[in-house]
Amino acid sequence: MGSSDTNPRFIQELLLYAASAAFSCLVLFAGLRHLDPNREATKKALEHKKEIAKRLGRPLVQTNPYEAYNNPGPLQCGQKYSENSSWLLHSYS
Repeated sequence: MGSSDTNPRFIQELLLYAASAAFSCLVLFAGLRHLDPNREATKKALEHKKEIAKRLGRPLVQTNPYEAYNNPGPLQCGQKYSENSSWLLHSYS
């Protein structure tokens, strides 16, 4: 007899907790995104990449930050690795 009274209330509380958790996650995600110090620099870098890709007539390749800054690119035929290692100086500055 008592279980029929508590069942709708239990479901109502469960839905309330789920909605509260979803709202908390949304606020946390939005807050962290807004407080990200690199957000503007990331947007500017993406726009710059798009402009370069458009100017060169190449597709925009999605890369992560490691690939964008530390990838020296392929070696040319007959080229030594030490000739292509100047990228190391720029990746640590």
